[in-house]
Amino acid sequence: MVGPLQVQAKEPACPFEIRIVSLAEWLDAYARLRAPTVEQMTLQRGIVTRIPTALFPVIGFQAGDPVGYGLGVIDSKLIGVFGLHVTPTARKSGLGKAMLRRIFQWTEIRGAGRAYLQVEANNDPALRLH
Repeated sequence: MVGPLQVQAKEPACPFEIRIVSLAEWLDAYARLRAPTVEQMTLQRGIVTRIPTALFPVIGFQAGDPVGYGLGVIDSKLIGVFGLHVTPTARKSGLGKAMLRRIFQWTEIRGAGRAYLQVEANNDPALRLH
């Protein structure tokens, strides 16, 4: 689903710190929070390091610990959000929406006007997010 990009002028209060990070830090958070197999980690690293367009990796922290991450990929006037993940203990807290807002703010500055969220069909928490 692709839709117009709408960024709220004022963000609601959020108990999390959303940081823009390097791709290496994003991959570390992915490994820490998802505990992938060696093969899955190799595949994920191979995919994200080959993306030829601008990347915007973010991590959500609570009390200094990562509890979520997301990856914005911009291509011309379109932003795709991939790999958005929130740990079960932080779900329904606003972290997913806060990370999306941060990614969309970055995107808006770069001129993208439409966005899509890549979601796996069996990922009910992500389907509820939008």
